[in-house]
Amino acid sequence: MRAPALMILVAACAPERLEAPFTGPDEARRLLPEGQAELRFDADFTESQAGGPLLAGTAVHVVFDEARLPQCRGWKYGQPAWAVTAFWRIDGGDVHTGAVVMPSGPADLWIDLDAPGTLELWFANNDAFGCIAWDSDYGANYRFDVVSARPEPGWMGAASTAITRQTCGGTFCDADLLPLDQGFVYDTWARQRALVAEASFRAWVPGVTDADDTSQVWERLDARVHWSTHADLSDADWDYASIHDFVGNDVRYAYRLRDLDPLGGSTVTDPADCPDAPLRLTADGQYVEADLYLWFSVNDAELRPAPGAAWHGTFQDYAGLYAVCL
Repeated sequence: MRAPALMILVAACAPERLEAPFTGPDEARRLLPEGQAELRFDADFTESQAGGPLLAGTAVHVVFDEARLPQCRGWKYGQPAWAVTAFWRIDGGDVHTGAVVMPSGPADLWIDLDAPGTLELWFANNDAFGCIAWDSDYGANYRFDVVSARPEPGWMGAASTAITRQTCGGTFCDADLLPLDQGFVYDTWARQRALVAEASFRAWVPGVTDADDTSQVWERLDARVHWSTHADLSDADWDYASIHDFVGNDVRYAYRLRDLDPLGGSTVTDPADCPDAPLRLTADGQYVEADLYLWFSVNDAELRPAPGAAWHGTFQDYAGLYAVCL
């Protein structure tokens, strides 16, 4: 028999059944893996976790095989009078209880994970005659990590652009990446000849991007590219960045410069269709230019060249296409 974790039995009343597996905010629910998180306690005294990490703000399903605690199966009035109760707490907080097995079979227990930390679980089978049998990993309790649904990056950097005809496997070559610190120009050559024109950056998130299984990265990391066509960043907009690849312990995100183009790249005949960005002519009058200011974020942590600042790029096209706008 496994030793008890607490010698005082807390009243074993099951919590109200959840209507949905997750009770956290919509953002946390969006980040959940397709396979719901589940903790299994099998008859052979093995424990397993399935369906992805335990995320704060969600809930985990607990499955307990009653064969682990065959003692204390009293009967009363010709009916079974026993139940298996789960006890849990997070980071030494308040102890909660819920039925995990009833005489009629398994109870559908979901544990609300309301904060990150260490989830402790232990179990007791008790009957109407005061008999109690414990399953608590010999008093140590079963422990599982509850992690933040939106973990903070440990590092972000390598903000770069690649505008080139040369490709490696259909995408940019590392040798063609240029630091965003030196800016970029997306000109008529890039519009007509470049096979690759992308901005990229990298992020390391401990326990996520460096995990053996990186399938959780897209679900737990909200990576965005932000931009504005004004130096004061007054018209800022954003979109989700795409996972490009993994470099060591980092995930690398990328975004096509073509999708950031404030000029549009086609002839404008109606002034109402002119670009919203401020326009200027080059000194020779042959080209029109618009500025773009870029920065990035992962789970609200920002990557900028300096606090409140943004990287600068220039989009350029033939002036004749925008004659009605000048």
